[in-house]
Amino acid sequence: MSAHKVCTSIGALCFTWMGSAHGVNLNDRGTGQVLLFPFYTVNAGTNTLFSIVNTTGHYKALRVRMAEGENGRDALSINVYLGPYDTWTAAIFDASDYVPGSGVAGPAGLLTNDGSCTVPAIRTLPQPHVLPDGRGFVPFSNAAFSGSHADAGASDLSRTREGMIEVIEMGTLIDNSPTAYAAYQACVPLIGAWAPGGYWTQDPKTDLANPTGGLFGTGYVVNVAQGRIFSYSAVAIDDFRADPLDHPRASTASVVMHTAPGSPQPSLADALTDPARGLAKANVSANGTTISATYVAPANAVDAVTAVLTASVLGNEFSFVSSEGATTNYVLSYPTRRFYTDPAIAGASAVAPFTQLFAGIRHDTETETVPMMAVNREGQTPRFPCPANGCDFSIRTPGTSVELLNFGDTAGAILGSQLNGGLGLEFGDFENGTHVYFATEGWTSLYFDGSQSALYGAGADPTGLGPVRFMRASIENKYFAGLPVIGFAAQNLVNNSVSNGVLANYSSAVPHRIITNCYTPESGNLQPRLCQ
Repeated sequence: MSAHKVCTSIGALCFTWMGSAHGVNLNDRGTGQVLLFPFYTVNAGTNTLFSIVNTTGHYKALRVRMAEGENGRDALSINVYLGPYDTWTAAIFDASDYVPGSGVAGPAGLLTNDGSCTVPAIRTLPQPHVLPDGRGFVPFSNAAFSGSHADAGASDLSRTREGMIEVIEMGTLIDNSPTAYAAYQACVPLIGAWAPGGYWTQDPKTDLANPTGGLFGTGYVVNVAQGRIFSYSAVAIDDFRADPLDHPRASTASVVMHTAPGSPQPSLADALTDPARGLAKANVSANGTTISATYVAPANAVDAVTAVLTASVLGNEFSFVSSEGATTNYVLSYPTRRFYTDPAIAGASAVAPFTQLFAGIRHDTETETVPMMAVNREGQTPRFPCPANGCDFSIRTPGTSVELLNFGDTAGAILGSQLNGGLGLEFGDFENGTHVYFATEGWTSLYFDGSQSALYGAGADPTGLGPVRFMRASIENKYFAGLPVIGFAAQNLVNNSVSNGVLANYSSAVPHRIITNCYTPESGNLQPRLCQ
């Protein structure tokens, strides 16, 4: 390992950083310690199924958290204990009919037929949380955003009906330990360990060692009646909590964070890659290479996760050709947004890279300025009259932790989201000289760094605006440009011409393509330069 000295931008705080391969990173092979499922919904007749796979020979303790889509607050948080090479599957469904007094748009609920151990024990829950066929389920709750915990959003149970899912590995059960042996036999001892007086209530690290990663997951948004399914892979973050001195992995319990179900920790703000020095390091694919950036933990540890999720530019394809019955939804999820925009966490003002505090669902508003460029399949871009300072062509998003951008008149009906956004200019005709020429199929770039230069072509930016949105600086004075966003384009095609009157749907979910850029300030110059 090599050592070098890094200091904060004001020069008041310095650390000697021992070079290490450890660092929060997006695993492009799809496995990791943290899994992020960008979207679940039970609206519009849908259910969401998901699976978590343990590819290792270690028994794992996982926190599985369902975050509602408005402000990313807890709708449900449980522990799952996944055996070696085990898979846990579950379904999120509309529980309105099974939760007394919840109304038509009642809560989502979590159901599993899987034998893996959960705390609470979902399959054997007592009344009233039992389906007519005898299976137990857990209804989602509004406790985190109602009463004394109310925020600027809705406070009723309908808010739990769409959101995202987080999975965080808390630790591994030590092989051949009493807890590991008991877990192989039955789930009851693990449930008892969290019961009043249980040994995990006294010492939650008992028989646990550090996380080892190796998880992957898949989500499925299913509408059985309409014959639609959108499937996607969970985003995998590796080395979320690691210790350079832990060799081989899981030799110590130095970064174990094992807590009771429903506890606020672990969260995405608990990244840690050097516990001895209190640092969280991020290894980010940016500027055509891997950029390392270091943040003080726990104060700014969430920035390590935000850095690896940051998109300067996001691209994907779209189609809303009416003759094909085509519609497209861009799912845009911001897993760490709440740490920068929830007043209960951020305080009186939003924290960079965000500029607006959460204020409920805001439609037809530019909550964060995100310029957009659309290109048709022949490479043509929008052409329309622009004033001297350029054109205002951007997306309008509701300022929520999950947002959907709809292409096509009926696109919003497919997923039934209440978190819909739109475009800053209407679609129009190429020839009439007054509206945007926006093809019905092609691809888009969303400039989450706030830049507009790409809208005018190389060397033709009349505004001179480059990136205008940056994260907080790392210890090395590196700034990543953009917002932390993940998701996919959900596209549906309808065939009305299938023989014998059969109606056919063809659906796909394609992950967004991301470009990330990092900058450092030029001495005596307001213009930044790319990180080296």
